[in-house]
Amino acid sequence: MEVIAVLLALGSVVLAGNLIFADWGEFGDAVVFWLKPDFISWFQGEGLEDFFAELKLGFLALCGFGTYWAVIKLCSS
Repeated sequence: MEVIAVLLALGSVVLAGNLIFADWGEFGDAVVFWLKPDFISWFQGEGLEDFFAELKLGFLALCGFGTYWAVIKLCSS
């Protein structure tokens, strides 16, 4: 059952990623902002872009983990 939950979670991440990010470049920029310390982004004048990019990645992770958790909980009953 865990394999099906992982596959469904990956599918939901791909679908949500297509809705959230315009292209792979925007996703790559979000990952770069996630790896860069926040104070450096603020000193470079990219603080708000950093915040929203990390917010998008957080929502994407929440979507994947939430789908996995929901499938495991619904199928274990």
